[in-house]
Amino acid sequence: MGAKDLTGQRFGRLTVLRLGEPTRSPGGKAIRRWVCRCDCGQEITVNQNDLTATKNGTRSCGCLKGDAIRKDMTGQRFGRLTVIGPAPLEQVQASGQRTGWLCQCDCGKTCIVTRKGLMGGQQSCGCLLSETARKKVDEDNVLQRYDGTVISAIKPKRKPNSNNTSGVKGVYWSNREQRWIAKIGVRGKSITIGRFASLEDAAKARRAAEEKYYDPIIKAYEEEQGKDE
Repeated sequence: MGAKDLTGQRFGRLTVLRLGEPTRSPGGKAIRRWVCRCDCGQEITVNQNDLTATKNGTRSCGCLKGDAIRKDMTGQRFGRLTVIGPAPLEQVQASGQRTGWLCQCDCGKTCIVTRKGLMGGQQSCGCLLSETARKKVDEDNVLQRYDGTVISAIKPKRKPNSNNTSGVKGVYWSNREQRWIAKIGVRGKSITIGRFASLEDAAKARRAAEEKYYDPIIKAYEEEQGKDE
């Protein structure tokens, strides 16, 4: 019985035109191949087993996968972006992709974004990132950040935290050591000032540390603010 002729048969978008040049497996076995024309017009040569496979068989020249990637996204919204339609990318992607999606941002600007970018989380033309950055700057101004320090947190008038039981900022009682521990935070670091038998001595040491560490920072900040006015 001769080998089955696939000429004229269709497999997905592929129509078999003729028998192609055979190839060989690593073990030396001959593998039949067929020249096929895809519905898109492209001709390719495919191994017979890949054509006849019922699962994960070859069903196009590759355009079928491309069509899935190019699935129409017109009208879809991603954050602030509304997809208007396909548009050529300014630069060809490493994958060979040349087409992206023209999007209208709520801010009024347009931008071209890849499908991967939209599905991956891009939600604006860039204005959202800019607004977030501006918000952080505004927040820093409210908190009065300077030299790695929140000025409002180190000013003398600030009250102790609600969980403070000594009534003095930076001072707490250690049951293990049976001492009052005085600490101070400077530029994100915690400095232990000392351990004291009396709360009065611990409070005094804390005030001295504030004068040493905080006063120069507050003074420099106020001088800087004066220059900007």
